[in-house]
Amino acid sequence: MGMRRRFGPLFESNLVVVVGYGRLGLPDIYQALHRASHHPLMRSDLDILVNLRDVEQLDLDQTDLAELARRAEIASRKVPHPRRVAIVATDDYNFGVSRMYQSLSLEGPAEVRVFRDLFLAKAWLTGPREPDWRSQRRDGSDTQRR
Repeated sequence: MGMRRRFGPLFESNLVVVVGYGRLGLPDIYQALHRASHHPLMRSDLDILVNLRDVEQLDLDQTDLAELARRAEIASRKVPHPRRVAIVATDDYNFGVSRMYQSLSLEGPAEVRVFRDLFLAKAWLTGPREPDWRSQRRDGSDTQRR
């Protein structure tokens, strides 16, 4: 019997919620991103919650993660303000892979954070926006992208 997997978008108020389970690889993630980006409810101002709590294993290597970060950076150029992406992973391996993606995404316009707790991830996504450290000039003035 094959491994069940799901990785697709749901829409909650001002969030795109992507829920996965089973074993996920790069093709699954690309398919979910394609479905989300072409969904009639998709808007450029929505933040993203990626729930990986029920994912048994992420089959992604560093090359895959770098390609995902590059594609996310290109797609985010079309967004009028930086988008927040919260990834929730409770398993140590998936948490580590998600943190690798976070570090590869530091140069992109989206702010990515990884959490072990779903409640904390949602609180961060719906909480007040702080100036993004990447938008600070050397003199300390704000160059926040809008």
